[in-house]
Amino acid sequence: MNEVALTVQFAQPVIDLDALGLFGARVRKQLPGRQAQPLLPPMEETFDLMPPAPGFEIRFDNAPLVPRTWFLSPDGEQIVQLQPDRMSVNWRDVSEDKGDYPRYDRIRTRLEELLSVLEIVLSELDRPLPAINMCEASYVNPIQLPGSEDARQHPDLAKIINRVRGRPRNAFLPDAEDAQLQVRWRIPAEELPGAPEGPPVGRLHLQAGPGLRPRGNVPIYVVTMTARVKPAGGSVSNAWDALDVAHKWIVLGFTDVTTSAMHKIWGMKDK
Repeated sequence: MNEVALTVQFAQPVIDLDALGLFGARVRKQLPGRQAQPLLPPMEETFDLMPPAPGFEIRFDNAPLVPRTWFLSPDGEQIVQLQPDRMSVNWRDVSEDKGDYPRYDRIRTRLEELLSVLEIVLSELDRPLPAINMCEASYVNPIQLPGSEDARQHPDLAKIINRVRGRPRNAFLPDAEDAQLQVRWRIPAEELPGAPEGPPVGRLHLQAGPGLRPRGNVPIYVVTMTARVKPAGGSVSNAWDALDVAHKWIVLGFTDVTTSAMHKIWGMKDK
């Protein structure tokens, strides 16, 4: 695991420069680092339309620009991100040596703590915490196939992801230099406690693409699993239910789409 992120998005933008300053003062001992980042577009999942084609987003807004701000731990592993409409808690592996990563429950607890801090900050500014209208969990997995140290050629993605077909024996084309994959699954309403019957409540996204491990330029595939779930209501407790569903779909989905050969390498037991 290379990075984990949990995010809650608010129905209305509420975090401005005043809120950023007060929040930063409260977390300065644990998160002394600061970085300004470009704003991220709103998170949404629609089910009645085809996905939009990638393109540029142009906005016309008279509101003052508030940057997305990173609050970083001294070692750079922990990041809290704030922008006007959301909060994210990230853990990332900056050393490539640890191997272990904080479990979901620990990261969710950290998000709960920091969301409480934000709520206190907003109350000092006479603002309520807005309703939460979208939750997201994202896991980034750099995967190396043993014996694939030749930087000139990435391994066959079909040896990692079981939804990809391997090269036929009599194929004209040689092994691919590398490959990319993007897949989406709908998350049905019955998965989420309290959700009304009807349309899906979210999506699981899989993206797989080639990369190089910094140490030694070893070819890898970076497999990112992202689940977005719309809470059954706008409360904080509804948000935790939605994040739990997102986490469940990522964990079970990752096991489902990766090959038995990789499970053996990782020491996992197949069903």
